[in-house]
Amino acid sequence: MLNTNDIKKLEEYFIKYDELKSKRELRKHTLLTKEVDENIGTKSTALPQSQVENQVIKLHSDLIYQNIDRIINAIEYIYGNCTDVQRVIIECRYWHEVDTAYEWEDIAHHLTTLRTDGKVISKNATLHARNKMLNNFALKIGWIV
Repeated sequence: MLNTNDIKKLEEYFIKYDELKSKRELRKHTLLTKEVDENIGTKSTALPQSQVENQVIKLHSDLIYQNIDRIINAIEYIYGNCTDVQRVIIECRYWHEVDTAYEWEDIAHHLTTLRTDGKVISKNATLHARNKMLNNFALKIGWIV
């Protein structure tokens, strides 16, 4: 079960999604453009000779890059596999794609206006959908088991 602090931190990842993508690219660039010690005077090396293999090893062995990449991939997975309600929540609350719906009551109202059956979506139902989505996200990134 996620507590209030967990929810805030997990939501922050969604809010900073674009920033995380930029950080990942910067980290990748930094890792792949570092000067390599050629170890002049020896002919054997523990690293493969292929530049592509060396790059893959660098990226996979860097914990910062891997952590950012795991979070981004999880966000994209959750967004691609969540319910329509959860997708609207992400777009409104975290990505500000609907200017008039940021507060939970406003998001619930926006979700209600999108329905064709006339049913009302409450703030509590909206928060329940958010919690379920964040729980799935937390599982995906290994926050909870």
